Amino acid sequence: MLPNLKLDSPNGISSDFKDVNERLAAGSVTPVGAAGRYVGKTAQNVAFGAGRTVSNVAVGVGETGVGLVDGLKDTVVGPVKAVGQLKASVSSGEVHPVAGVVSAPVVVVGAVVGGAAKTVGNVGKGVGKTVGGVFKGLGSIF
Repeated sequence: MLPNLKLDSPNGISSDFKDVNERLAAGSVTPVGAAGRYVGKTAQNVAFGAGRTVSNVAVGVGETGVGLVDGLKDTVVGPVKAVGQLKASVSSGEVHPVAGVVSAPVVVVGAVVGGAAKTVGNVGKGVGKTVGGVFKGLGSIF
C-alpha cells in the first residue's frame, strides 16, 4: 500500500526519493515498503508532470493561435481603417487632397507593418509560453 500519495502536488522524484531514503534509514519503512514507495512516487510524479506539460502546451498553442488571428486581423483591417481616416481628413479639409493621395501608400504600408509586427509579437509570446510550459511540466517530474 502506498500511503499519503498526493496526486495534486508532487514534490518531484528527487525530493520524494530523499524522503523515502530518510524513512528507510530511520527504520520507519521496510525495504519492500520503500521499493513500493519508489515506484508509486515515480508514477505519481510522471503522471502529474505529463499532465501539466500537456495542459501548459495546450494553453500556449491556444494563445499562439489567438495571437496569430488577432495580428492578422490588424494587418488586414488596419490599412482599410487608415485609408478611411485619411479620406475623412481630406473630406474635412484637414489634409490637402494632393497630400492625401501622396500619403495614402505610406499610411497603408505603415498599417500593414504595424499589423505584421503585432502578429510576430503575439506569436512569439505564444510560442514562448508553449516552450516554457514544457519545461515547467517536465520540471514537476524531477
